[in-house]
Amino acid sequence: MSASLPAPLGRMNARALADVTRDSFFQYASQAFTFTLGSESYSQSIQIQSDAHFLCVSLGYTNTAEAGNATATTATPYINVPNGGALIQLTDGATQRFLSSVAVPLNLLFGSCNRGPHVLELTHLFRATGFIGVQITGMAAAAPYTGQVIRLTFNGFKVPKGASSVLDPNG
Repeated sequence: MSASLPAPLGRMNARALADVTRDSFFQYASQAFTFTLGSESYSQSIQIQSDAHFLCVSLGYTNTAEAGNATATTATPYINVPNGGALIQLTDGATQRFLSSVAVPLNLLFGSCNRGPHVLELTHLFRATGFIGVQITGMAAAAPYTGQVIRLTFNGFKVPKGASSVLDPNG
């Protein structure tokens, strides 16, 4: 067994990549999706900044319908809304690639404030100047889906352009 690194790792600029681990946490977030009827469909593009690629490591969401009534002593502090309240499909705008074959329940891809963020088993790199495409559809025109407001967060870190010859083969 060879002690050398696999080719892609061997070509990386280790000094610059080490800088990624310090002070490079970043979070992209969606605008609020407000479901008046509960069954609307929305599309949104979240622009990746031009200074760095974005390596997404976890996903989180909030849904106002799941908040319950935390201030009342007899209230349920957290209400489980089936499927997180919506179906979602993500697109990597730089590659024009869907990240799932069909729309999936929100709570299977994103972690809630009650459970914590969903940590990706394999991270996903969104390239600088690309975008994260979001297509989201509410589950039904009935309670608890009516009036819900959903917000998404993409948690990760920035990889400066030029930090890796693998990511930036042309410099």
